[in-house]
Amino acid sequence: MSKACRRPTRAGIREQRSHKRRQEKALNAKRRALGFVPTSPAPLPNSCSPFATIAEEQAAREDAVSKQVRLLRKELPALLAQLTEIPDPRDPGKRRHKLTVLLLWGLLMFAFQFASRREANREMTRPQLLANLQLLFPEIETLSHADTLFTDPTPPTQPALTCRQHTAI
Repeated sequence: MSKACRRPTRAGIREQRSHKRRQEKALNAKRRALGFVPTSPAPLPNSCSPFATIAEEQAAREDAVSKQVRLLRKELPALLAQLTEIPDPRDPGKRRHKLTVLLLWGLLMFAFQFASRREANREMTRPQLLANLQLLFPEIETLSHADTLFTDPTPPTQPALTCRQHTAI
């Protein structure tokens, strides 16, 4: 005898959707009563590129980059000085990348709004990006893998017991 299917029927799915809509309406009404204004995301523009030629687009990109570089050059020394003050909790024998580089990597992941570590690895490990980052941040020798940021740098406070130690207790 086979097991009964746990997947909801079409009627069950419709009921779940309508239940969810009722909950969202109740939540929005509650928020409006508290003074919150529900916001909807801005629609994407349905227009063509404002640039007519390749030269115009390249000039606009260069202008944007030059403005960002001016801001970075102004703020960079203070930022690097603040990042070097953060103590490094990692084991000195296992360090491959400077803590400042890892912190910059994390800031760039946030600034570029990557949705996942895979996407960050795919986009931020390109040779051109590394060359550009080395111009701005000379202390970057290599780029780490994004998973390096998400490992626990602190050693366990108490070592785990082995089977022999456990049975002896």
